Amino acid sequence: MGSRLSLSWIVEILYGVLEVFTVFTGMTFVINQKQKEQWHHLYHEDGSQGTAKGVAPHRSPWFSGHFPENPILPGVAVLAMVKEAILYGEKKEGKKVEITGIKKVRFRLPVKPDDILNISYSLLRTEERRTYSFKVSLDGQVMCSGAMLARELINFCGTDLLREPLTFTINEEE
Repeated sequence: MGSRLSLSWIVEILYGVLEVFTVFTGMTFVINQKQKEQWHHLYHEDGSQGTAKGVAPHRSPWFSGHFPENPILPGVAVLAMVKEAILYGEKKEGKKVEITGIKKVRFRLPVKPDDILNISYSLLRTEERRTYSFKVSLDGQVMCSGAMLARELINFCGTDLLREPLTFTINEEE
């Protein structure tokens, strides 16, 4: 049974990564703010930039159907917590960013209900695209790591716009 569970866990993780890809490419799977509060909780320490603690309670819908006899938090839930931590941290700094993708995500440990996750991230690059390296730890061991890609937005007359230079090309062929 152990090898069957292990194989199922790997399949669910891969499915979770594909599900996250659809989230960040703007396709489906949208959770409104009210629902998020019921799915998991994120705690930010005062004065600590780039860190947060996350937990998915045993009653969380994340666990429904995800191995009922042995509940494991889907990878997409962990990535949702990382995304929220980054957006919250940037908002505290007066910046607004939009997560546009993920890369090099690696899941190493399963997460059970009520496990406390320590989330840390840092901004690696600020050129045209922002890249946030992240690490999620569980009981002192790295549970998940990777990078999230983002772009900075500015607010102009109530509308969020990209903070990227516009380029124009002129076609002189007639």
